[in-house]
Amino acid sequence: MTPALFYVNQLRSYFSGILILFHSAFIFAQTFQTTIGYPLPAYEDGVSGIITNTGEYLILGSNFNHPSGLFNQNGDMQLIWMNSFGNVLNPGRIIGQDVLESGSWIEKANDCNGNQGYIIAANEFGAGAHNMLLTFTNLAGVPVWVRRIGIPADDEQSTCVKQDNAGNFILVGTKTYSNSNLSTVYAVKTDCGGNLIWEREFGV
Repeated sequence: MTPALFYVNQLRSYFSGILILFHSAFIFAQTFQTTIGYPLPAYEDGVSGIITNTGEYLILGSNFNHPSGLFNQNGDMQLIWMNSFGNVLNPGRIIGQDVLESGSWIEKANDCNGNQGYIIAANEFGAGAHNMLLTFTNLAGVPVWVRRIGIPADDEQSTCVKQDNAGNFILVGTKTYSNSNLSTVYAVKTDCGGNLIWEREFGV
């Protein structure tokens, strides 16, 4: 074997080793890929937000036809906790009443006493009326209070909610008038307890 051929073979070995290491690192970089939720016939859809805490994730979604929905086959919001490896930490929590609810947004928030929890923007569909829902939960996902925002004659749907520096909540979405089918941007401000401060519409 000539010296030139020897060096070529050595270079090939080095490059092959580098490619193997790169491929292995790529595989290990994919921490997890997982499926979470109830088994069939449950139907989960509409993931609407994720909260990142130290070593875990909280996912807001919607569950249409879950096992605990014996008296509400319409659907509810669902909270699911996972650790950083994609394993479910505890059973998903179902949030809702006897009409269809679906989540839109979730944020970390504080109540009027400074207790940490989550604020959820959601929608309620029932009896021909569509309303916004604003829900504050504790860290375990248990609702502390729920506020329904809207009037039966019109269609209100939420998109996002944020807490400002004063502890108040700003909920935004759309309002559609049933008599004209025209829509406007709809903004609602509540205090830390979900009590209405003002509502505004923006449209041309």
